[in-house]
Amino acid sequence: MKPVVVRRERIITIPVDVVWQLVEPIEALPAWLPFVTRSQHLGGQGLGRRQRVTVTWGRRPADLYQEVTDYRPNETLAWTQVAERLGGPGTAPVPGGVTMRVSMESMGPGTRVVIEAQQTPRTFGAWLTFRVAGKRRILAGFDRALRTLASVGG
Repeated sequence: MKPVVVRRERIITIPVDVVWQLVEPIEALPAWLPFVTRSQHLGGQGLGRRQRVTVTWGRRPADLYQEVTDYRPNETLAWTQVAERLGGPGTAPVPGGVTMRVSMESMGPGTRVVIEAQQTPRTFGAWLTFRVAGKRRILAGFDRALRTLASVGG
């Protein structure tokens, strides 16, 4: 199945090192990424760091267990979902690969920030649902995230 990629970018008027300080700590994720309600560091630092985020998608909260798969300070932070828990005890393998990436590039006094999510659903039905309904919602969330980051710069 072909991956579905959702991507937004914006140039914001704050230096790249400040953007990194805003997006790198897992504990800061709910402050700038709209669908994340809680986040927790589980272990490790940098590449390989393990973390859990709670997202609300519709009415059901979900705990997503993630591992940092790309860590280049002031350039890229990416994590991949390795398991999830939906409204109950225990974790289950994720049925499709989900990777989230935040890239940044210094552009004079500002920074070009790119937020991207890639999901590879296992079934055509899941692919179609994500492509038709989920993609718009994620794009709107990424737009809000970029506005939130930009507001730090004034």
